[in-house]
Amino acid sequence: MRRFAALSLTGRCERRKLKEQEESKRPMPIYEYVCDSCQHRFQKLQPMSANGEAPCPECGKPAKRVFSVFAAMTRGSNGETSSVTGSACSTCSSGDCSTCSLY
Repeated sequence: MRRFAALSLTGRCERRKLKEQEESKRPMPIYEYVCDSCQHRFQKLQPMSANGEAPCPECGKPAKRVFSVFAAMTRGSNGETSSVTGSACSTCSSGDCSTCSLY
């Protein structure tokens, strides 16, 4: 009876290891975080199942996930790239998003 229990536990451990290996092969998004304590902004590669907090690398306190700003680009048939603007950027006259007040 004990031998059967040991085999059963070993099988569960092996299945868990296989599941973790499968999950580690999946593409994971990079999330952006801001620490409420020290205002440090950082990015972290995490699975989508992770909760909305991560430890701040500066002070170690919990940081909250925030929405990231990104640039969408498209390539025309002639090979030229251009930005894809949404309604928030349609009135912007700047060619550089680093000065954006929405960020």
